[in-house]
Amino acid sequence: RVVGMPLDPEVTTLDRASRRAAARASLGLPPDAFVVFITGGSQGAASLNAAAVGLGRRWAGDGGIKVVLKTGRAHHEAIEREIREAGAGDVVKPVSFFERITDAYAAADLTVSRAGAGTVAELAAVGMPSILVPYPFASDDHQTVNARSLADVGGAESVADADATADNLGPKLEALRADRERLASMGERARAVGRPGAAAELAQWVLDLAGVGG
Repeated sequence: RVVGMPLDPEVTTLDRASRRAAARASLGLPPDAFVVFITGGSQGAASLNAAAVGLGRRWAGDGGIKVVLKTGRAHHEAIEREIREAGAGDVVKPVSFFERITDAYAAADLTVSRAGAGTVAELAAVGMPSILVPYPFASDDHQTVNARSLADVGGAESVADADATADNLGPKLEALRADRERLASMGERARAVGRPGAAAELAQWVLDLAGVGG
């Protein structure tokens, strides 16, 4: 019996459109920019951090696109320095950690992310179009399997870690920025396979098994 990944109600009830203006203001982002959220998970990911710096260099001078990068606390100072040295400070906003990940989801038009089970479940629940970069050393390559759950329905693209460079990701992101209809379709397709009621379903199943109803 599959119930899905139980998620925080703040995620499952997120209305990205209504929260967007406030989330962008809290992050110091322009209200009308195209915003890419890049995250390697709670600890960050070296390859995605490097890609974000490269994208910042690529898009320097383009005020219409911004990158919010969750660096991971251990990498934050080094990445801040790399962003400055690359002249990418006007594009890339590094954040070491989000107390409320919903701020990042609400602010973003698109997410570039690892493909852990929790992250993939969240992206589906909030209807977030994404480019997924599975961690190549995950046991049994399970993140590639996770990524396929969204990629196979058109809710995401899956890119190998070795190919997740600014040179490869840049054109993909630019194409999606120019095709808002496809971006919206990806979000809808991702949401269609989400299981926002997983926590409640699992709790009810436990109550049923315990014979206490509910």
